[in-house]
Amino acid sequence: MHGEDEEVIISDLDKAIDLGLSNVDIYPINNVVTSSKLHKSVRDYTDNITSATRKFSMKLLIDLHMRSKGFMPHNGHGYVRSSITDQVVTDNYSFIYHEHVYGYGDHDFLGFGINAISSLRGHVITNITGREKYIDSMNKNIYLCKISQHDELLDEMKPLILRLPYHGYADKSQIKMNLVPDRLYGRLNELIDSGLIVDDTHSFRLTKLGWYWYSNIMFYLMPEAEQAILKKIVHEELKTPGKFLSKKEIIYTAGLNV
Repeated sequence: MHGEDEEVIISDLDKAIDLGLSNVDIYPINNVVTSSKLHKSVRDYTDNITSATRKFSMKLLIDLHMRSKGFMPHNGHGYVRSSITDQVVTDNYSFIYHEHVYGYGDHDFLGFGINAISSLRGHVITNITGREKYIDSMNKNIYLCKISQHDELLDEMKPLILRLPYHGYADKSQIKMNLVPDRLYGRLNELIDSGLIVDDTHSFRLTKLGWYWYSNIMFYLMPEAEQAILKKIVHEELKTPGKFLSKKEIIYTAGLNV
């Protein structure tokens, strides 16, 4: 987060590694959804606003350091102790929860608890907020939630839009490729031509460059309606009094080479 430099990050990682942990997850703080209080503290106590370009260079440094310590990436931000190979993402480990959240079309999941989200074919179920209200309703065998419906084509395309960027790999045999919309095919081909994705006979895979930009790829492959929803969330959050996001936090320096 803001005020943190490369030396601090490496020191923190080494302390975590020394604990003997099998897994370490690393990702930047999302400054859009953090509290106004945190935004105010950052502005009051530091002028060291971490730019998007510097965050990217930190990602490269972290990957090199974690691999040197015997950890391999297993998705866009998680590392696991594993034998080191030249693979972009190891296939020796995967977090089962994320296999369902960012998985294939037939990978449903049920969420339990306050604000929990469940995803079933064609439907998303969101539990109510508020602990007391949730507990009271469950004790009365009343399930308070919101249920939304969507085109089941979105479930079929989830492996390309979510799984491929997040896990770095999508098996074509588990995707109904004949249903892929022209727009999504076009975007995939653009990413392939740009060296971010490799298309072989049986799968799509991220290249190393693609792995660096996995979250951007995820957004790029989303339907326009879904992109609009995310953009609206960002704009609405930034209207909250006290929140601030500088241009350099979200815009990368032109001509950045990797």
